[in-house]
Amino acid sequence: MPLSKPIIMTTIIFAFVNSWLDFLGPFLYIKNAEMFTMSVGLQLLIGQTSQDLPALAAGAFISIVPIGLLYLFAQRYIVEGVCLRAPKGRVAACFPVFR
Repeated sequence: MPLSKPIIMTTIIFAFVNSWLDFLGPFLYIKNAEMFTMSVGLQLLIGQTSQDLPALAAGAFISIVPIGLLYLFAQRYIVEGVCLRAPKGRVAACFPVFR
């Protein structure tokens, strides 16, 4: 089980990022404007005649924050997963980072 932790964490990260940044699914299936996801809401801020660029930039930053936090907490598992696939002589060089 310890060897599968990096694989499981990487799968969780990819699944979260895929669902968090999904645009097409919520755009097609959700009709209530109050239930739109962040990416659909940001797209709706872009108008034909005007764009509120500061609001778009703030919304884009806010939408990236959860992904950044998830990466910071799961960074150890990502690095361990990369180090597990390293050649034998290089594996020891990966783990002193976390000691």
